[in-house]
Amino acid sequence: MKTITKITLGSLVSASVMLSAGCSTPGDEVIGNLTQQQVESASGVETDASGQSQTVSKATPECTPTEAQLRMMKLVNEARAVARSCGDEDFEAAGPLTWNCKLEQAALNHTVDMTTHNFFSHEGSDGLHADSRIDAVGYNWRVYGENLAAGYTFEEDAMEGLLNSPGHCKNIMNSKVTEFGSARIFKKDLDYISYWTHVYATPF
Repeated sequence: MKTITKITLGSLVSASVMLSAGCSTPGDEVIGNLTQQQVESASGVETDASGQSQTVSKATPECTPTEAQLRMMKLVNEARAVARSCGDEDFEAAGPLTWNCKLEQAALNHTVDMTTHNFFSHEGSDGLHADSRIDAVGYNWRVYGENLAAGYTFEEDAMEGLLNSPGHCKNIMNSKVTEFGSARIFKKDLDYISYWTHVYATPF
């Protein structure tokens, strides 16, 4: 595991990248120590139509999320249930997200890619980004967002890191997304001890 020597704002390492309509813009960066930790975010909007909030469900017929995945979705929905500021933007409370197996698969595919090739980025080893990964699993999206985290052991710590970074916080609080899927992998001998991917979206 790498040692971090630059320390600012507590014990987090985070970088935020927002993607919309194929454009990428660097966001804020926070460097920290302890286990190397990092978060990244990306989002995109196909149309301006807002999605209706849906009641949370534990599973769809195609899959059953693990206890850890349900715990992460619970944390996301608890965060959405409270109005908050994400950087310079204020958000009203948003409705709970529903688990979606296709979004879970998109998240898992990217997490496997990152741990297989030892990188941390929204751009996959094939040069593709979140929109292409969501398309590849057959999800016809209207709005999407992707948050990445690395180096965290527990869901609560990963969520704290995401909420403390404006770009990731905005993805979490986006009222236009209605569905969610996530994946995490712990693996030794990589730059980070863990890799996490969250995918948020609304279908057509």
